[in-house]
Amino acid sequence: MINWNFNENEVEERSFEVVPVGKHRVRVESAEECTSSKGNDMIKVVMQVSGMAAKLFHYIVFMPDNTALTNTKLAEFWDSFGIPKGNLNTATWAGKIGACKVKHEEYNGEPSAKVSYFLRKKDQDALPAWQEPKGIASVSGAPNVSADDFVDADDGENPFA
Repeated sequence: MINWNFNENEVEERSFEVVPVGKHRVRVESAEECTSSKGNDMIKVVMQVSGMAAKLFHYIVFMPDNTALTNTKLAEFWDSFGIPKGNLNTATWAGKIGACKVKHEEYNGEPSAKVSYFLRKKDQDALPAWQEPKGIASVSGAPNVSADDFVDADDGENPFA
């Protein structure tokens, strides 16, 4: 049994900041190999958004029946973050800064931020420089969550949309 003394006075009010639609610099916080709901290999990428406490969650699904799409999406991701093509050592991805276009989709009646696509390295010059997230002392161990934490990955009709 867990030994914990709950203190109602220490409960902090929390709100979830939705990343606005548009282009944003993002930093890879973590990338882990896992399996999609349909049994395909997948990488779950957690990204911190420049200047915001919010995070984005992106799933790279390896689809044996559509290798061209999988390879294209991998190449776009690697280019955006300056990761050498073919590098599937996800431990080396943490800390890399790239950029993406964010779109909103409805989830349980609320807007949810999703990665629409990743910007090529050469197309990121017009974006503001990376800014550390608001109110976070360090990226590792940051206690932030978003509504996307509760969305299961699905390798349905378009997993990269």
